[in-house]
Amino acid sequence: MYGLGSANDRYLSCAVKAALEKHLIPFWIGKDADRIEDMWQSTHVRSYWRNGPITNVVQAAIDSALWDIKGKRAGLPAYELLGGKVRDAVPLYAHASGADFNSCTENVRRWLDAGFRHVRLQMGGYGGGGFIPPGEGSRP
Repeated sequence: MYGLGSANDRYLSCAVKAALEKHLIPFWIGKDADRIEDMWQSTHVRSYWRNGPITNVVQAAIDSALWDIKGKRAGLPAYELLGGKVRDAVPLYAHASGADFNSCTENVRRWLDAGFRHVRLQMGGYGGGGFIPPGEGSRP
């Protein structure tokens, strides 16, 4: 029996891997997978530096994996064990961008035409000056 939990961290993936392999997996081996709250608490108080980004990622992963195991044993999806389904669908958004107003408008229209009701828009690139209204010239 195994459970799945995501320990994904795009920017600190090596740190997450090291935390799992060198510190937490050895600590978790042999523990009772049915004691989800105890596993969470003992993991949380195990380190002086609680609530850091790495610790939170790996704690969320083990918590999800343990609920996945419990759901498999019960023959139910984990969400049923946690109170049941609360919605039939989740609204999604697409990300549109462009260098200027016209390209942004075109890219938003493409996502709307594809069926998205919500589109996040960013103009001018990340961390850059963004949109400069016509006639204002360049900004420093």
